[in-house]
Amino acid sequence: MFLVKVKPLGWLLIALIFFGVGMIGYAASRLTGGHAMAEASAASTSDGAVPTFSETASYDHLSGTAPEVVGALKADDLDRGEKCVNKPCTFQGTVVKVFVPPSKAVTILNFSEDYNDAMSAVIQAPNYGAFPDPAQLVGKRVLVTGTMIVFKAHLEINVDSREQLHIIDGSAGGQGTPLRN
Repeated sequence: MFLVKVKPLGWLLIALIFFGVGMIGYAASRLTGGHAMAEASAASTSDGAVPTFSETASYDHLSGTAPEVVGALKADDLDRGEKCVNKPCTFQGTVVKVFVPPSKAVTILNFSEDYNDAMSAVIQAPNYGAFPDPAQLVGKRVLVTGTMIVFKAHLEINVDSREQLHIIDGSAGGQGTPLRN
């Protein structure tokens, strides 16, 4: 039998490491608002098919002068966005790119070339069928409404229904292609 002698201070260090790792995982799961669950598993239906976006749904439009548009945060106003964490929030911005990770578990609307410079909108795979292809939003000004969360130190809103995402009239039309990893 192989025995390892560990001094009392060593046991304390081992206990702290295990406790710290557990707490980090717990804290991360509390801050993600469920986003980690979607990332952790490959997106598929019960029959194994990857969910797709609707071919018949369309995005609603709002006037650029609508009160909800005028009062919305700008997507790059991260200071004000941080004050909305775990609260209802509305922001607006021009979709710069659409990112889909290899797992296809989420689709992320980015409002800046650098992901860290603006808030994002996230569509989870189980909700894909309710939305038209988000690639058509690239180059368009969009209003996003929902609860602001922090995922991996980044501000975002999980968009569960089309009512949370509107095209703002008068925005530039642009055909974009989703950025895939």
